[in-house]
Amino acid sequence: PRRGKHLLQYDSAKVKGLCRRLMAVLVAFLALPIAPNAFYTREDLAMALAYGSCEKLFLEGTAARLNALGLAPSADRLVAMLDKITAAEFLETFRRTNAGLIERAKELGLLDGEVILALDMHRIARYRRSREWYKGKRRARDLPMAVAGKHMAGTNLAHQFATVEVMGSEPRLTLEVVPWFHGSSYREVIAGLLASAKRHVKPWLLLLDREFFQEEPVGAAMDASIHFLVPARKTRPVKDAMARCRGLTHLVEPYDMGERRVNLFIVDRESIGRGKGRWAFITDLPEERWRELSNLYAMRWGIETGYRDKKAFRGRTCSLSYNVRLVLFLISVLAAGVWTLERQDAPVSWLDEMRAHLVRFMVELRAYVWFEPGLLRWALTAWG
Repeated sequence: PRRGKHLLQYDSAKVKGLCRRLMAVLVAFLALPIAPNAFYTREDLAMALAYGSCEKLFLEGTAARLNALGLAPSADRLVAMLDKITAAEFLETFRRTNAGLIERAKELGLLDGEVILALDMHRIARYRRSREWYKGKRRARDLPMAVAGKHMAGTNLAHQFATVEVMGSEPRLTLEVVPWFHGSSYREVIAGLLASAKRHVKPWLLLLDREFFQEEPVGAAMDASIHFLVPARKTRPVKDAMARCRGLTHLVEPYDMGERRVNLFIVDRESIGRGKGRWAFITDLPEERWRELSNLYAMRWGIETGYRDKKAFRGRTCSLSYNVRLVLFLISVLAAGVWTLERQDAPVSWLDEMRAHLVRFMVELRAYVWFEPGLLRWALTAWG
């Protein structure tokens, strides 16, 4: 991503190595059937998809540009090849490829101990065709794979994916991706995410957003024997508990969420040096850890950084095919994982930092001289 390019600044060997690793990962991910006498290979398809994703370009324009150079098939042929594979097969190859990235992280000495997980939803806007094409149908169930939700970017429909990621001091790697369809339940999706995550790492805490302040997400975490931490919505019982916490450092009370009983923690922010007011969480952590609840939940904001990294690698498309959009999203997840491991494996050297500072100084000096011609004469005179 452009905002993180200083990590590999002015070292072509690192950049070439990053590109080679990304290409190898995408070739393993694209399980497309290629005939022996085909003009284009799987590497050509991976290059077109990687180029469009890393530059956040439209897949159709990228394919047309590379096709003019004889490096990739046309956009229509590329979309047709992606439509030959089902979404389930793409998800299966993604899980195998992503497992390789996780194993590489373990080889680097990462993800060995207990980790903290965070769960979030990704929404990719999905626009309708004309009303005549749908014959007046406007409901989400009339659009394949589309989920209705809040209005964003001119539409209330989106392709939605649930992801679970590693938080804290460990590298922010995505462990699993589960598509969210019309009629999907929180219990099934979260249970699938946690079951897959437990096959790769040893989670001890799950951080959830206020959106998951429901019985099903909490029940899925409890069934998986993983501690959870969720900020509470200000319902009437929560407001009453916050009122009873006046003058106290914290308050712990049982809270019923359907058939589940959890602990409601009310923490006075002034008692822990975090401003004024009170915070409310539901969790199954013991009462003596009330001081660190806010610090533990602050780790969840790392998922926003991971979300921005994936968005920086997400290509765009004019195609309404769900397979194409799914492939572009999975590629963004894999590319962000490769980028994260590259930062862990190849930290910035002092020579790269000196080069970056020197080039930045020369650019600023050139700008000053260009816009302020008298500045150079004044500096030379003062130096003399």
